[in-house]
Amino acid sequence: TGGLETVRLPRPQRLLAAQAPPSTSSPKDARWSSPRLQDDHSRLAVASLVASSETSQAAIDVFDKGVAARGVPQRLLTDNGIALNPSRRGCTGRLVEHVRSLGVEPITSKPYHPTTQGKNERFHQTLFRYLDQQPLAASIAARIVFLMIGIGLFALGGWAVAALASGGSAWGIPLVIGVAVGLSIFKGLARYLEQFAGHFVAFHSLAMLRNYFYDHLEPQAPAGTDRLDSGDIMNRVTKDIDRVEVFFAHTLAPVTTAIIVPILTLAWMGTSVSWTLAAVLFPFLLVVGAVIPFLGSGSTARAARELREARGAIAAHVTDSVQGVREVLAFGAQERREAEMSAIEERIDSGLGVQGRWIALRRGLNQAAVAAGVVTVAFVAGSEYLAGALTLPQTGMAIGIAMGSFGPVLAVEEFAADLDQAFASAARVFAITDRAPVVADPANPVALTPGDIEITDVTFAYPLEDTGIQAPTVLDGVSIHIPAGKRTAIVGASGSGKSTLAALLTRTWDPASGTVTIGGTNVAEASLTDLRSTVAYAPQRPYLFNDTLRANLVLAAPGASDEDL
Repeated sequence: TGGLETVRLPRPQRLLAAQAPPSTSSPKDARWSSPRLQDDHSRLAVASLVASSETSQAAIDVFDKGVAARGVPQRLLTDNGIALNPSRRGCTGRLVEHVRSLGVEPITSKPYHPTTQGKNERFHQTLFRYLDQQPLAASIAARIVFLMIGIGLFALGGWAVAALASGGSAWGIPLVIGVAVGLSIFKGLARYLEQFAGHFVAFHSLAMLRNYFYDHLEPQAPAGTDRLDSGDIMNRVTKDIDRVEVFFAHTLAPVTTAIIVPILTLAWMGTSVSWTLAAVLFPFLLVVGAVIPFLGSGSTARAARELREARGAIAAHVTDSVQGVREVLAFGAQERREAEMSAIEERIDSGLGVQGRWIALRRGLNQAAVAAGVVTVAFVAGSEYLAGALTLPQTGMAIGIAMGSFGPVLAVEEFAADLDQAFASAARVFAITDRAPVVADPANPVALTPGDIEITDVTFAYPLEDTGIQAPTVLDGVSIHIPAGKRTAIVGASGSGKSTLAALLTRTWDPASGTVTIGGTNVAEASLTDLRSTVAYAPQRPYLFNDTLRANLVLAAPGASDEDL
């Protein structure tokens, strides 16, 4: 890597950070880094000083030299080429396998290039780069513009009809139409940007929430996941997270605009028409946006919790019925399974009924409040016009503003109906992610040396799920000596504890009392990675992903060669 030491390149800290702190003894000891070069020619020029050829082995050689000189990095940025990181072509490169075996995360640059994009693609990529920094702010800003233009169109219509009827306007019909068309175009653009930014947040939120769920579920495996219903877990990670995403992507922006836009609207009406009319409109906006949406919130929240639980139960029931269809038929349990499903469906129907009745009532009251607000503003504006306090165009504008001002606050009831289910879904998600792992790495792990296995006076009972009550004891004061270098078989009746002994060896569970040692080391004092790389375990019901055998095997050893496999 001599060529790399003599090249000074900008902003390396964004791309590759070594785990070891940099030395300041000389420039030669600077933190090992890799630049992000945008130009193909400059990238080739630097590469020619480092690698002997454009092959996977040459790239691995350069990487290994860097590791030897600077330590193992956290991430490695590569190009998308076949020799470096061909993941976008649907395969895994040798360099990727090599760096992953060292615990390094391989990353690549984005798959687009500015010189190969059309104007539409460049616009979207520029928008993406902005949204990476301010996604919710962009959505809120675009929504404010969209809603204010909508109110402006109502105001323009009311003003134009009154002004043209009274003959006191310098604007002709073509000009009014032109302005309305222009505002409509800008409104459509603002709506598009709001939807684009909102869905940008939505899809990123979904990815983050599902990664969060998996990151907290994996440490609980296998003890914490074996007794969970697979259908219910799948429902939580899909349907429930879909509901939680609504809060982040489709609630924060409407809530914010339901406060900001009415304030701007009332200020506009007060300054351009009459503060009296603004004061008349205000209580109707308050009732529609802050009172009616929360009527029956306690009942709908309880119904939402019951609904999410029932939908999780029906997902688990269907999964169990399909996977165990042979057992259901063998034992003639079809009618019982159908009756169980009908009972769950009745719970779902009951929850939907409660929610539907309250939503219908709230939306009916909202429509009545909107009509009452517009009529009241029109009546007061008409009175002020007759009293000479307002002109006819101002009266028309006031009525138009009143008609358009309820859009932002009506949205509160729309997302409030989903908010109950979002909170109920979040509770179901956190009920899984907040669980502590049954076993964990010790604070100061001890190295594990293969040797004799000693099970000494071990007692164990499986805890009953979510009750804290223990089931009957499976192992009671069991002691076994398993010598190294021998093949030992443990036999017994079903339920006698054979699989439990294997689970204790791999620390799927920890015994209530007694010890399990390998080579004289208590397995509870060794790291889980060390232990499970020492003890091989073939369960009774293995799972194969819908992929090749090779892809399934390299999950455990990403850096394994064909000879290893």
